[in-house]
Amino acid sequence: MITTPLSKLTLTAASACAPKPYKTFQNGGFECGMFPWRARVTHGTTYAVTSPGKSGLFAFEVDRKAPFDGVGLAQATLSQLVDLTTGTDYVLTFDTNFSNRLGGFIIVLFNGEGQYTVDARAGSGPGVWRNSNIAFTATRLPSQYLIEFAFVFGSTSAVAKVDNVTLTPST
Repeated sequence: MITTPLSKLTLTAASACAPKPYKTFQNGGFECGMFPWRARVTHGTTYAVTSPGKSGLFAFEVDRKAPFDGVGLAQATLSQLVDLTTGTDYVLTFDTNFSNRLGGFIIVLFNGEGQYTVDARAGSGPGVWRNSNIAFTATRLPSQYLIEFAFVFGSTSAVAKVDNVTLTPST
C-alpha cells in the first residue's frame, strides 16, 4: 500500500477534475485528490488519499494509531456539501474496506442525522471491499445536503477506506 500525505499529493488537473457547482456531486473516486471533500480527524487518527483504491488508483483512508481519550475512542469525518432537488429519489453508493474486524464503524450521515452504519465485523472480513447503497428521498428545504462519513474507531489500531462514492437520482 502506498500512502500519500495530502501535503505531498500532487495531481494534474484534468477536465474531469475541474471544480463544478455544488449542484453536482463530485470526485467520489478520489482520483482528483480531496476537492471538494472536507476531512477532519481527532488525536490518534490521520487521513490521506492512498493507493490502491477499489477500482481506481486512489481511495480515502483513515488510520487509527492511538487512543483519543481514556476510553480509547478516535474519530474522523469526510464530508461533501451538495444541492439536491427536493422530492427526488436518490441512491448513495459507496465501497468500504477495513484492515481488521475490530476496525470500528463508518456511519453515514445526511445533515448530521445517521442514516446507515457499516460495521467492520460484518461482511466478508478484513481487506475485502464491501459495497453499500442507501436509497432516500430529498425532503429538506432548502435542498442543501451535507453528506458525511464518520469513522469511529475503538482501542485497536485500524485502517478504514472509502471509495467509489456516487450519488445518483433513482430511475
